[in-house]
Amino acid sequence: MKDWCTKFPDSWFGTDISQCCKTHDWDYEHGIITRLQADNRLFSCIKKKRNMFLGSFMWVGVRLFGWRHY
Repeated sequence: MKDWCTKFPDSWFGTDISQCCKTHDWDYEHGIITRLQADNRLFSCIKKKRNMFLGSFMWVGVRLFGWRHY
């Protein structure tokens, strides 16, 4: 099983975010959109799952450390 949310749980207190992370990984890998756009897209996806706190937390994490993988 792939760890889509690299070193972070794919499900967090009942909110499955694996598809959001999978899309974010794809965005980073292919570089068709900017890193900021990819990170904002991740935030929006998680927010739509009714988890604003987790979306914000993940956004800060990828902004701080995502440059290593973009």
